[in-house]
Amino acid sequence: METIRLGLIGCGGMMSTHVIGVKYVEHVEIVAVCDIIEEKAQKVADALGGTAKVFTKYVDMVDMVDAVMIALPHDLHFECGMFFAMNNKHILMEKPLCNTERECEILIETCEARHLKLMCAYPVRFWPGIRKLKELIDSGEYGEIIQMSVWTEQLTGANLRYDDPTGHQIWSLTGRLGGGQLFSHGCHYVDLMLWFLGNPITGAHMGTRNGTPWMLREGT
Repeated sequence: METIRLGLIGCGGMMSTHVIGVKYVEHVEIVAVCDIIEEKAQKVADALGGTAKVFTKYVDMVDMVDAVMIALPHDLHFECGMFFAMNNKHILMEKPLCNTERECEILIETCEARHLKLMCAYPVRFWPGIRKLKELIDSGEYGEIIQMSVWTEQLTGANLRYDDPTGHQIWSLTGRLGGGQLFSHGCHYVDLMLWFLGNPITGAHMGTRNGTPWMLREGT
């Protein structure tokens, strides 16, 4: 199998997590790392053995790579993804794929037209325990599943300061996050329920608007 030259874009906390596993993936060579803060990119490069070239602008690395892993602030996913899609590079995008449905559609359609691999980073489906649960559900061993619930309580970024020690604003504590808890963690559980049970017939969306509870029901 041909070796894939991979570039890593966005060297913050999420990329540091990916780096733990990605260097063990067969037939992949990480040739470039990029972050607007050069020291962060260099830190990731050093963790990988120091052979990857460091960039502060992802446009400068395009000719070196066959594929990219993108872990940028949510509002940059579409712009960065489209740049690499238009340059015929395969893409693994941290969630969310993009910030709006239309942006997702355009990126997907562009990659399909160019026969490129595009994947959103939903790793939970690959966990051994989750795969076993899927196997049990599909087998019917415990009967027909008529209801499934997921409960999660996570305060995204609650343990972080608004400014990091270098003086750079932590984007995950700002409006740039986009989608709040749903985009950050809740989407994993929605993804799992869709995988386990298939597409819903109807949906109910509950939340608050300026502290006032509200509900929207819609067909699918």
